[in-house]
Amino acid sequence: MTLLSDEVYDQLKRRLTLWEYLPGTRIPEEAIATEFAVSRTPVRDALRRLEQERFLERQPWSGYRAIVPNMRRMEELYEVRLALEETAVRQLAAHPEQAGIGALVAEWQGIASHPEPNPDLVHADERFHETLAGLAGNQSLLEYLRSINEHIRIIRVNDFGTPKRISDTCEQHLALLDAIAHGRSGEAIGHLQHHIRESQSLVRQAAERAMSKLLLNWDQPAIAPSRI
Repeated sequence: MTLLSDEVYDQLKRRLTLWEYLPGTRIPEEAIATEFAVSRTPVRDALRRLEQERFLERQPWSGYRAIVPNMRRMEELYEVRLALEETAVRQLAAHPEQAGIGALVAEWQGIASHPEPNPDLVHADERFHETLAGLAGNQSLLEYLRSINEHIRIIRVNDFGTPKRISDTCEQHLALLDAIAHGRSGEAIGHLQHHIRESQSLVRQAAERAMSKLLLNWDQPAIAPSRI
């Protein structure tokens, strides 16, 4: 990955995560190359990377488009995610002496000390939940959870847009870890359910705003940014 590819990737990812490119917006290579004053090669590299991360989809004859979330499927995946994570947390709380959650506590205490909005926090949040699944010792559960996270990432990036939301997430994570560490299974499950349900509600609202914008801006140019 060249420096130019990284720069184009970073800028496009920022626009996609903020939904400045509305769902379904076509993103032609030539226009992006012209905007950034680069050849098509770094643009192709950046677009392929974003496709792999499920921010873009490639369509025959029309190139790349911003993913249009299937909200019904997203809701279903959130339900499966919650069921998987409840299983993992229940197992961890039953054997707190084996949990090994100290590194997670330190990481989220650090994030809590500087709650700056950052779409890339979705990756840290995914690691948090996947680490808990891994510590529970169920490899199949972990693999399913990773697959779900890849599919819902496109809407979850909107879950970390304000310092308050980041602070709330840190507080919820740390409360969950404390309950696990002390073997309070029921309390831990309660914290997990509240945390995931709140996230689900917030990203649903963000997606609804984006889809409303899409309808209002249906005839806009192919890559004209539009804020939610």
